[in-house]
Amino acid sequence: MRPWLIGFVLIFSISLFADDTQNNFREKIDRTHDGIMKPANFSLASQNIDVLYYRLNFDFQLSPNHMQAQTLIRFKPTEDNVSGIDLDFDSYLSIDGVSGGVSNWQVNGYVLSITLDRAYNNGEIVEVTVDYSGIPRSYGFYAGFNISNHGSVSNGTEAPIISTLSEPYGARSWWPCKDDPSDKPDSVDIIITVPDNYYNGYRMYAVSNGSLRSITDNLDGTRTFFWHERYPIATYLVSLAISNYRIYSDYYVNTAGDSMPVHFYVYPERYDNALDNYGSTVDMIATYSNLFVEYPFFEEKYGMANFNWGGAMEHQTVSSMGSMNFWVVAHELAHQWFGDLVTCADFHHIWLNEGWASYMEALYAERLGGSGEYRSYMMDMAYYGGGTIFVEDPFNEPVFAGIVYNKGAWVLHMLRNVMGNDLFFPAVRAYLIDQQFSYKAATTEDFQAVMEQFYGASLQWFFQQWIYGSGYPQYYYDWWYEQRGDQYVTTVAIEQVQNGQVFTMPVDLMLMTIPGPVRDTVQVFNDRRFQTFQFVTDKKPAGVSFDPEDWILSSAERVTGIKDRSEITPLQFALYRNYPNPFNPSTIIRYSLPNEADTELIVFNSLGQLVERLVNERQHAGIHQVKWDASGRANGVYYIQLRSGENTAVEKALFIK
Repeated sequence: MRPWLIGFVLIFSISLFADDTQNNFREKIDRTHDGIMKPANFSLASQNIDVLYYRLNFDFQLSPNHMQAQTLIRFKPTEDNVSGIDLDFDSYLSIDGVSGGVSNWQVNGYVLSITLDRAYNNGEIVEVTVDYSGIPRSYGFYAGFNISNHGSVSNGTEAPIISTLSEPYGARSWWPCKDDPSDKPDSVDIIITVPDNYYNGYRMYAVSNGSLRSITDNLDGTRTFFWHERYPIATYLVSLAISNYRIYSDYYVNTAGDSMPVHFYVYPERYDNALDNYGSTVDMIATYSNLFVEYPFFEEKYGMANFNWGGAMEHQTVSSMGSMNFWVVAHELAHQWFGDLVTCADFHHIWLNEGWASYMEALYAERLGGSGEYRSYMMDMAYYGGGTIFVEDPFNEPVFAGIVYNKGAWVLHMLRNVMGNDLFFPAVRAYLIDQQFSYKAATTEDFQAVMEQFYGASLQWFFQQWIYGSGYPQYYYDWWYEQRGDQYVTTVAIEQVQNGQVFTMPVDLMLMTIPGPVRDTVQVFNDRRFQTFQFVTDKKPAGVSFDPEDWILSSAERVTGIKDRSEITPLQFALYRNYPNPFNPSTIIRYSLPNEADTELIVFNSLGQLVERLVNERQHAGIHQVKWDASGRANGVYYIQLRSGENTAVEKALFIK
């Protein structure tokens, strides 16, 4: 969801999120505070059932507005002797009857309690049908359910729009369900009957998730639309969008040559605007599919339907669009992978949806303008406010605050640098297709575990500080050098001056020398409040650039005074862990030498056989770096051995194609 606000909403949100000034045209709201519904838990529905299927049937009347509805829920207990269930449902609506495997029922507040006709055991299939009526209430800013109007510019008339926006807890406001994003039904049927009216020359049309199975012209002057969602779907992603849409289409063709329809359901008065801002949608689908995995709902469609909210919402296969901004299009489409294919298990972990969708905007900027445009886009999203990305209490603090969008995107940007492109992108693909999470739900820990599998080591240090910790590193640094014979020893001092936690991060330092200038970027691992690093060069140092490509969400300032506080750590003999590891097909090997010495760097396989001699020469004191390309080698474990003088060190490297 990208909640861009307009008019009075913009004024309201600026006061709520004043710390998001670095990207002030992207204001956020938190609808958990706007609504009147705040149950004690995310979902009050029974947690000992697994929902398999919903059939939702709606019959709408306009002037006066009225809804007659029916929901069938098919589920199976996950334990024995289940004789009753609770469903999330707003008692504002009138229940006309509950049938199926039911002996009794009652509704109280936001819970529909149903006594089953007998005790059911683990795995048995049960069906319950609920008939109800009324007009669901809205939870502010058109969240939940809304019936309103939109203007038709050509003749000054207005047309109705019936729409829903259920994230995070609004599905229960208009249909009885287990309103829990971690329990996705295998499929959903959505049947919608609306008056067969024309407004401004365009016929009322009902849009929902999945594929349109049929449209029936009824004898009573109504039309019935039958939509079928064949893929698992979270309750908050089920949607209605009904108005006098002007419809046009495009097609996305995948690498296999198969095509998928891309439908645009727009208000007639917005048609020209849609042509301007929706034109890159197909290219966006292709870009995201190539970066990660094929569009997840290829057998159905992708669509965008206008509705009367200032932002937008990533309803599965058909995003609801209030704002028609180009980057909102990119954001909502990205959610089809991150949010719809893999859904946050609960709204503590909403950054897995919103941080990813925001980061995908930057990846599309990279597609359009290269690395420079990518970095510029990331800098626009730099978040320097307080708080944690993990939402401790989703009912009493903002869920859709700027931190989960912008800082969430920066977490992924930084993780990309920590892991390297060769590991980061394959790891994300693996996460999206993992049977534990694909078309299901995941937590931060789930995502972290997949990243660690590819990284080859724990990433707890990274996720703990950036997801569960607050703030960002504020660096003071300085550099100086001294000449030793024909060589120069450069010392770089780094001090973290922020209050609170000390951040552990790899830091890129660009060493500039003369004549040239020559620029050599080295990476150091900074994990202390104050640290020094030394480098030896044959040329005279001319400067040091700190994090020159902005891979860390931080501030950095050169402060000459910290030199006086430094206690220089002399160079030691060390072979550092190769980076990345595991790798494919190349990896960087770094090592330090305290003295000039005859040096040999060799690679062995797991049988102890010599594979390659990377270095065999006399080398000066300092930090050295060698790239090993294992193309053509077999998968498996290799051992890197460093010998210099009387010192020997060995590190293990894992090559995975």
